[in-house]
Amino acid sequence: MIILGADHRGFKLKTALKTYLQKKGVLVMDCGTFNEDSADYPVYSYQVAKRVAKSGGKHRGIVICGNGVGASIVANKVKGAYCPIVDTISEAKQSREHGNVNIIALRGDSVKPKDAFKIVDAWLETKFSRKKRYLKRLQQVQKYEKIEFK
Repeated sequence: MIILGADHRGFKLKTALKTYLQKKGVLVMDCGTFNEDSADYPVYSYQVAKRVAKSGGKHRGIVICGNGVGASIVANKVKGAYCPIVDTISEAKQSREHGNVNIIALRGDSVKPKDAFKIVDAWLETKFSRKKRYLKRLQQVQKYEKIEFK
C-alpha cells in the first residue's frame, strides 16, 4: 500500500498520483488534504509517517507540500520513517538502493505530474541493494534513532 498526504499546495499532485497509482492497481490510502483550502503540512505528513513506520515495512508513503521541505522534516520526526526530498529518477533509485527509504517528499509547486509518475515508478521498482556499506550506514542511523527516540 502507498499512503499519501499533502497540504493545499500539494493537493493537485497528490490527486494526480492517487489516480495514477490506482489505475496501475496499487492500493492507496489518502490521508488528505481533500481540497485546496489552506492546510497545514505537518498534520498530513505526520499521519503518513506514523502509518508507514507502524507497518513494519509493508507500506510506503509519499508526502507533498509546496517545496517538499516541511513535509520531509515532519516525516523524519517519526521513528522508523525515512524521508528525503526526491526530484529526479536517479534520486528515487538511490534513495531506495542506498538508504532503503520508506517515504519520499515531493515538491508540489514544481514537480509536474508526468515527472512525478516516473519518479514514483522508479522508487517503487527499486530494491534496497543490501550491500555491506549500506547496511552498515543504516545500522548507524538506527543506533542514533535509539538514542534520540527514547
